[in-house]
Amino acid sequence: MRFDLFGHPPGVLLTERELAAAIHVSRRTLQYWRQVGRGPAYVRAGRHVRYAVRDVIEWLEQQDG
Repeated sequence: MRFDLFGHPPGVLLTERELAAAIHVSRRTLQYWRQVGRGPAYVRAGRHVRYAVRDVIEWLEQQDG
C-alpha cells in the first residue's frame, strides 16, 4: 500500500498502517519507536493510535539534519 503523506491537510490524523506505508517502515517499528520515545508525536484514543500529518512532517524535517 502506498500513501502520499504530503497530499493531505496538516490536521488529518493517520492510522499506524497509513503512516507505516507513507514513511516505508513496518508497523512494528512504529510501535517500538513509541515504546522508546522516538518517532513522530502521536495521540491515543482508547486503543487507537493516530499521527497528525503536521507532526509527522515536522518530525521528518528534524531527521534530515
